[in-house]
Amino acid sequence: EPAVLRELRGRAAEPGVDPALQTRAADIASRLAGLLPALPRTVVHGGARRGSLVFDGGQVVGVLDFDSAHPDVRVLDLAVAVHDVGKVYTGSGDADNKVALDLGRVTELLAAYSREMTPVEAEMEALPLLLEAKRLKRGLGRRSRALDGEVLSDNDYEKIRLEDQRLAWLDEHREA
Repeated sequence: EPAVLRELRGRAAEPGVDPALQTRAADIASRLAGLLPALPRTVVHGGARRGSLVFDGGQVVGVLDFDSAHPDVRVLDLAVAVHDVGKVYTGSGDADNKVALDLGRVTELLAAYSREMTPVEAEMEALPLLLEAKRLKRGLGRRSRALDGEVLSDNDYEKIRLEDQRLAWLDEHREA
């Protein structure tokens, strides 16, 4: 079972978690668990972001940062890359900074990926669920620290708000 799924279940099951978030997490976990048998597994990079790539012009010529590599579902790296490549930067401090995904860039990334490796149907179904699971897991992680009595910083509350906004954006653009 992918670590993101285990962590999401664990964080949602902690005492004091908002019942709506628990319900959402349970739904995502159930849907992802149902797809697991059909998801190809491999050793994934674990952090497939732009910062891990070396470019020569527009060509990727190297990949760095394998300290998070581990066996997992293949689509996990694609979900991380979609979020990183698709993320829309507005202005630092703007309420919508890094909330939306540029669906044009996401489409280009998925097309390029598909030219190299054909995703199975279950991966395309799992992709938005993994995006959602990762956002929810991160928000729940910070909320968990508060429930454990840790005093959160303004930055922590900003990150919770950001993850909530990302989830709302994903809800609005689910079909796309």
